[in-house]
Amino acid sequence: MEVLKNSKFLIDIIDKKNTIIFDCRFDMNYVNYGMDSYNKAHIKNAFYMDLNKDLAGEVKEHGGRHPLPNLDEFKEKLESFNVDYDKDIFLYDDGELAMAGRLFILLKYLSFENVYVLEGGFNKFKEKYPDFITDEKTISDKKSNFDYKLNKDLIVDMEYVKSKINTKNTVIVDSRSEERYLGIQEPIDVKKGHINTAVNVFWGDLIFDGKLKSKEDLNNIYKDIKDKNEIIIHCGSGVTLSVNLMAMLSLNMNPKIYLGSFSDWISYDDNEIISI
Repeated sequence: MEVLKNSKFLIDIIDKKNTIIFDCRFDMNYVNYGMDSYNKAHIKNAFYMDLNKDLAGEVKEHGGRHPLPNLDEFKEKLESFNVDYDKDIFLYDDGELAMAGRLFILLKYLSFENVYVLEGGFNKFKEKYPDFITDEKTISDKKSNFDYKLNKDLIVDMEYVKSKINTKNTVIVDSRSEERYLGIQEPIDVKKGHINTAVNVFWGDLIFDGKLKSKEDLNNIYKDIKDKNEIIIHCGSGVTLSVNLMAMLSLNMNPKIYLGSFSDWISYDDNEIISI
């Protein structure tokens, strides 16, 4: 499955009625960064989607730091931008792929098919096509109305993950950095370490210069897990795991997602955590 597209591909369809573009830029350490960046400059015709306000729900005792948004409210948000199942939907961030990837996850959960992430992100696009950059807010003059269809095979919960620990043909993949996986350091969550039996495939090792690495490189990275019957991926809070999702889909692997991720796992006191 092809999930990333280059700037030239976007330019060719940017003014078509069937094209919807979303700016997903966000910085975990500066929550206003994305909207401020959008207001300063964005790709022509792009709408802004905020990680905390639009792509995640209210944080509660369980569910992790970026739980699923209310799907009916998320649907209404999409409808306000005239999104429906016939549209080609383009997503971009600063080139790390993960912020755009969060919206990619949600759209795939709602069974959208024509969803693509921009290689290289905003800055690479701006370098090549400065005439297609604007500071004018995009206003939708139409609203859609669609009934969403959940891809129930995509997202799993904590109990499902727990039931799969030590299952022979299932592998749990932790997308965080090796230091966080091992429990050497934990800059965000209140506990450190990893889920028992989980293996580490750091999302940052899957990309180079805003693109997924070659299929040969990705196959080599996944060589020990790609033939498993079931793959479950997670990260800290359900954002950076999206890079593993996109990389696996590009190889026609079909992983499941533990969206609550490590921050949800540790919210249950009796869940085992492994650290060095």
